[in-house]
Amino acid sequence: MGLQFDVNRVINHTLNSTINGTLGEVEAMMNTVTANELKTKGVSAVEARLETDDEVIISVRGQDKYVVIEMEKYVQLQEYELAIALQEAKADIEAGRCVSESVEEHMQRVTDGL
Repeated sequence: MGLQFDVNRVINHTLNSTINGTLGEVEAMMNTVTANELKTKGVSAVEARLETDDEVIISVRGQDKYVVIEMEKYVQLQEYELAIALQEAKADIEAGRCVSESVEEHMQRVTDGL
């Protein structure tokens, strides 16, 4: 009986993995536009996908190559990136990983390294 349970578990796991993998591939295809489709349909191919997805992947010769997002999302991502950079800079200052010097001192330090 224990062996039968293990076999059933393996079968269920295999089926679930197959189904989930297939669904994942279908989902990926749904938000993917091929370069050829973009060439023939233009921006409307991207706009149609953006109605249901946050981003559209453009594949070239079967390889995912580019991601298109709406401008609002792009601006938001840039703001996040700047906030992270500011946070890292503040952490560097607090940890003493910075240099405070005049322009002349900076130029001397930089040229000494050459």
